[in-house]
Amino acid sequence: MLPTAFLSLTGVASEAGSRIAAGGLNNPVVFPRAAAGATVSQLITDFGRTNNLVGSSQLQAKAEDQNAAATQADVTLAVDRNFYNCLETRELLKIA
Repeated sequence: MLPTAFLSLTGVASEAGSRIAAGGLNNPVVFPRAAAGATVSQLITDFGRTNNLVGSSQLQAKAEDQNAAATQADVTLAVDRNFYNCLETRELLKIA
């Protein structure tokens, strides 16, 4: 939804009479040179992609909240089950 800007800078220095500049094999006559460029782009329409990505992220956050609640409930259930199993075992020992 926001404009994007890119800035590119490049430069080449060469040895006199050399064919190698900037780590590659170039044309037979390599002159020292420099270049710069800038690009600014604005997406006119993304066909709802950005809004869909935001909505998807919100739904994933809600799902993680529900997973946390389910995990908490599972732990509580396991603790309660073990507590009542201990009570049952204690009462069985009293009876025995």
